[in-house]
Amino acid sequence: MTISLLLRFIYTINFQSIAMKYRIISQTLKILAILAGTFLLSSASCKKNKETIEEQMPVLGTCKAAATQGKLTYSVSDQSYTYLTAGGGKIFIHPLSIQITHKDYSGFMIEFWGEKDGKNAGTHENLNGKHIKDRLGNIRSLIFPDGTKITMNSSGVYNPLISISIYEGNSFHHINLACNVVEYAAAGSESLIHTLDSREPDGETGSFELTSDGLIFFNSYTEYETGTREEKRVDLGSLKRDNPNQVNDFYDDKRLGHT
Repeated sequence: MTISLLLRFIYTINFQSIAMKYRIISQTLKILAILAGTFLLSSASCKKNKETIEEQMPVLGTCKAAATQGKLTYSVSDQSYTYLTAGGGKIFIHPLSIQITHKDYSGFMIEFWGEKDGKNAGTHENLNGKHIKDRLGNIRSLIFPDGTKITMNSSGVYNPLISISIYEGNSFHHINLACNVVEYAAAGSESLIHTLDSREPDGETGSFELTSDGLIFFNSYTEYETGTREEKRVDLGSLKRDNPNQVNDFYDDKRLGHT
């Protein structure tokens, strides 16, 4: 019902006095004014929140350096990046390899290595020096026990890596490997980080589990298009603390003769 129809309806009511009629009309107008103000404030708030997210959304792939490197540290001598997770994990990004270690398991390392045209392809996957398998697609992610995720993008299984993204809590770091530039490194709102994460497929995704007697390296799901995740756990390899020189290889990569 429109305001004019509502007022016309009130005028048709037979009130006991003219004063009462005008008092009812006045109160009705005040209520309508309050409702209209509330609606406008709510609309403005929604618009402001949307604009804030849009302003914060980083533009990637430009080779434009971020104002800060956040939690990433850079070594000029060997052109490497180091990232320490809140739960004790460590990511070491070298020009020709990416190494994953953890403070709670001395001597443990998952390494993504291999090169093409002198650039880091990260195609091969080692567990403590043992070649377990090669990357299955053009995207590979690894999730730490504390939830931190590293996502490595390439244009093909054996092609050089294009970019690396690191998601941890409400922070996001992105390295454009085409120009070796940190394009984004900062904390943001939970909704912003969630939006960034949801826009980037995880690809072949794995993790590692610290057990009472060792460690298990495994794949948990694949997601080559956003929203099309296929859950499937596949154990890849394991370590035992009481036998640090032994690496158990559980994965048979048909492309390789030694796994």
